[in-house]
Amino acid sequence: MPFPNVLLIEVEPDGSAQVHRYAATGEFGGDTWHKNESDAREQLVFEYGTALGEWEPIPEEVSDSHEYVVEWVRKHRQ
Repeated sequence: MPFPNVLLIEVEPDGSAQVHRYAATGEFGGDTWHKNESDAREQLVFEYGTALGEWEPIPEEVSDSHEYVVEWVRKHRQ
């Protein structure tokens, strides 16, 4: 799987969280399940440490968070 450049945390109605990883090309880089958002963030700090940037919320009007992230990656990749 490609190295992830963007991480998406989706919190489910039951409180569990999915982390989706995307490469700079927009390619899907895997996902993981976590008991809750806090556990997901702790795991990401463990995995990526200081490489993590600032978290940005997805705008409320966005209906497809995965599509939004892939487009964001395409616009911001260097």
